[in-house]
Amino acid sequence: MNIKKELDKIGLTPDNSIVIGSGILNALGIRETKDIDVVVDEDAYSHLSSDNRFEKRINHAQEVLTDDIFEIGISWKTLDRVWRFNDFLTNSVLIDNVRYLTLQFLLDVKRSWLKDKDVRQKDIDDVKLIEDNLKYKKLYRYTADGEGIWSAGKRLLPESLVDEAWETRKWMPKPQLPEGDYRFYLTEKGKEKYDNTLLKTHQKYLSNIKSEEIDPSTIEKAVYEDGLQVVVENNNFCTLYLVRHGETEWNRKGIVMGQSDSPLTEEGVEQVKQTAQELKNVPLDAIFSSDLHRAQKSAEIMKLERQLAIQTSKALRERTYGRWEGKMGEDYRKNFQHLFDKVKQLSEKEAKSFKFANDIESDKEVIGRFITQLREIAVAYPNKTVLVVSHGGCIRTFLMHLGYGEMPVGSFSNAGYVKVICDGIDFFIKEVKGVNKSNNSE
Repeated sequence: MNIKKELDKIGLTPDNSIVIGSGILNALGIRETKDIDVVVDEDAYSHLSSDNRFEKRINHAQEVLTDDIFEIGISWKTLDRVWRFNDFLTNSVLIDNVRYLTLQFLLDVKRSWLKDKDVRQKDIDDVKLIEDNLKYKKLYRYTADGEGIWSAGKRLLPESLVDEAWETRKWMPKPQLPEGDYRFYLTEKGKEKYDNTLLKTHQKYLSNIKSEEIDPSTIEKAVYEDGLQVVVENNNFCTLYLVRHGETEWNRKGIVMGQSDSPLTEEGVEQVKQTAQELKNVPLDAIFSSDLHRAQKSAEIMKLERQLAIQTSKALRERTYGRWEGKMGEDYRKNFQHLFDKVKQLSEKEAKSFKFANDIESDKEVIGRFITQLREIAVAYPNKTVLVVSHGGCIRTFLMHLGYGEMPVGSFSNAGYVKVICDGIDFFIKEVKGVNKSNNSE
């Protein structure tokens, strides 16, 4: 049965109706249903009550509208309470623009019915079907360039592929989860569907797509599962504070620094001290820094009275500008202006790999080493808070990679900071302070 088609005929949408009972089994291909039980809001019920195709009946002491297919009411009494449309929203899932009860909720309902002496054989059979459907031998997690496939797709999807992506993923249930951060896994059945549908769209704009097989026994309690996917709330995040070093002599003069070095100015020292005071109550568990002197000096200031060693890494260094380091930024921009214009015509993927010269790192090279280092830190410090002192070029490139928006060279201010959380794979921006697009030197 095409439930969406039948709902469309009578004007029911996900905003005013939810398919209860065994409708979710039909949507997930577990078994076909011949009728549709629906709970609707009061406005929808009032409108349908005037439709001559429906007959009013009393079922379990409640008025319902019925015909050969539908049984429609404004509530459902189950699990020792009366549920109305709004009550169901947090236990619902969208599939192909139809709202259903979640599979787990239906299982809880049908298990409760097994206690009745007049329990139907159909409900006994459904419990076994659902339980079998929720048994997984394998789970899979997809990534693109090391980032979770869903967050990467959401961030990088070009407008031209939006309709195609939605069409090819309409089979995938969209659970109504509370605001938070989650990790998504596909079951064997879900992986098969994904490989034959949405993967083909993802391959058009995402690179280095990989699937990792996961042992289900290693997964913490799921907040949602439906036989196609398993959703787990991320509770092992590392909180990272990414801080740019203070102003240097070369920053002030507009000289290209890259991986060359320049001492902090007095103003630069004061900038870092101010940021240190803003973050003084943040309980840090570790401090990392680029091994360049300007970053290490800034890290020492940020450290305050904390008894923590500063761990340095070359992977946190600024972008290398090769022979242009030590030269005026204005000359650099004039020399490469024609290439700046060219990059604007490239796709995002092409622009990331573009090199202005053999001795100048591309965005892809910068973000590759920078993100790898941050992920290693996050894995080493789950549920901890870490300060990372780095450089403007790295941090702004990182922000653009996460979809923060276009950020020209120098647009991230000295001693500015970004707060992100990371589970070892994905990053989520929580706070950004220090965007200043009038500056132009790194």
